[in-house]
Amino acid sequence: MKKINNAILLGAGFGTRMMPLSKTVPKPLIEVCGQPQIKYIFDTVADSKIKNIFVNAHYLSDKMVDYFKDLDATLIVEGKVLETGGGVKNILDYLGDVFVVANTDSIVIPDKNNFINEMIQDFDDSIDGLLLVIEKEKANNYTGTGDLDIGENGNVIFNPNGKYVFCGVQILRKSCFDDTPDGAFSLRLIYDKLEQKNRLKALVHTGKWYHISTPQDVDAINKKGKL
Repeated sequence: MKKINNAILLGAGFGTRMMPLSKTVPKPLIEVCGQPQIKYIFDTVADSKIKNIFVNAHYLSDKMVDYFKDLDATLIVEGKVLETGGGVKNILDYLGDVFVVANTDSIVIPDKNNFINEMIQDFDDSIDGLLLVIEKEKANNYTGTGDLDIGENGNVIFNPNGKYVFCGVQILRKSCFDDTPDGAFSLRLIYDKLEQKNRLKALVHTGKWYHISTPQDVDAINKKGKL
């Protein structure tokens, strides 16, 4: 597998469930344990082998622009919300043939090793997508029923009662976006296609993962004082 040089952090959403905290602060900049939640994934990507970090923004984009002005990242302000898939496709020509995509509405904490580098090592020619997942029982603040299972061949099997939860970090090929719609669409459209082709696999995260969806989630973590 050749070196992966590019990553995009998805930060354009409205953060509706995070109201009233997100009324004046975009969700990625809401502080958790002393720093904006986007900074956790930004630091992990910056500490990996990735050279170029892109961040998309829309809601309260002026605050995102201000925050990232002194950080080594390229901010992309969207005129309209393009959802996860459309947001990536919007800058597809800048991302190369293979790239990292990360949500910013949860916090992923590395174990001893940088999970981005581990994902890069695991990504090979047999797949088009690789998802970082965690066992449901180890997912902090998570009250859902699961996202997926992992088959004997290592392929992802989506299951609403699955053993694993998607951590919001992935590696994708540019070719995954062939025949996708223009404008807004979800990355789930791509995941479903890759699942059918047995071209989607998962890496189980051995560090920590925090689901952050509501002000109550933020309060619960902040009361602990550490991640």
